[in-house]
Amino acid sequence: MERVSFITVETGDDLILSFAVQRHDDPSEIESLILMRTPKYEFILEEHERGVEVSFERHEDDQDDYLQKVDYVEADAIVRIQTSSR
Repeated sequence: MERVSFITVETGDDLILSFAVQRHDDPSEIESLILMRTPKYEFILEEHERGVEVSFERHEDDQDDYLQKVDYVEADAIVRIQTSSR
């Protein structure tokens, strides 16, 4: 599990949800976890490229990682994110 310092949301042509994840070795440093979808342009993408793309600075080598599942436990303030590669 990761501790998140803050969350930002952007809307427009792209829908972006960004998490500032604290680093384990230095909690004063953060790594970005970004969920992005571009519904306006999805029609030109291949089927497997549609949906929410996930990128995490810690795993920069991951290409084409897409969101598969999100669970939110309100009582514990926990969000679990499952992607195609993790």
